Amino acid sequence: MLISCGKTQEEQMLFDFQQKEVSNLNLDLNDLDFRIEEIKELGQITSKDSMKIKKMELASYWKENPDQHLIDTLTFEYVIGVLNENIALNDTLYKLYQESVLTAIKFGDYSFRYESEKKRDDALKKMFE
Repeated sequence: MLISCGKTQEEQMLFDFQQKEVSNLNLDLNDLDFRIEEIKELGQITSKDSMKIKKMELASYWKENPDQHLIDTLTFEYVIGVLNENIALNDTLYKLYQESVLTAIKFGDYSFRYESEKKRDDALKKMFE
């Protein structure tokens, strides 16, 4: 039987990580009586498994309950395509509102001008969120 007053390498690594996280709150884990009861390997996780999890998270960003087809087709090219489509749509919307502002100025319609300026500014803000 081996008894130790210190921590194993794994316990120390986890303790150091947790201490770094709680230091932002001005706490010390030693004050909290933090103790690791057991470290147990539940299985092997590969990078391929991680990608499945990340694909699911990314797919749920677009849909609340993504179907398997979306998850299976979720590639870097797909994500870039969707992002480029959104950028193009927002850019087109911004340009249309800007044209509305210019038209309102041309005809002297101040109400329409301010409404269009607000919509244009909101569209610009949305592009950079």
